[in-house]
Amino acid sequence: MLMIKIIFFARLRELLEIEQLDFELKANHQNTVKDILESLVEKYSVLAEYLEQDHQLMIAVNHLTADLNKEVQSGDELAFFPPVTGG
Repeated sequence: MLMIKIIFFARLRELLEIEQLDFELKANHQNTVKDILESLVEKYSVLAEYLEQDHQLMIAVNHLTADLNKEVQSGDELAFFPPVTGG
C-alpha cells in the first residue's frame, strides 16, 4: 500500500476532531496535494464548509511549505494548517 500521514493543526484539528490520519494514495497515479485535499473534502463536509467560507490553508510536505500542485510520495507527511499571525 502507498500511504502518507496527514496532520491537521489548530482550527482544522478542532473542526475535524482528528489530529492525524493515514491516507492511502492511488497506485499508478500522480498524487498531488490538490487530489488529496479533494478526497478529504468529499469525506469531511466540515472541511468543505471551512474552505467555502474562504478560509485559507497553509500546506507543508515533509515540513516544507508546498502548494496544491506538489506531488506526494508514499511515506511523505502532509500537513494542513490555517495561516498564523504574530504580534
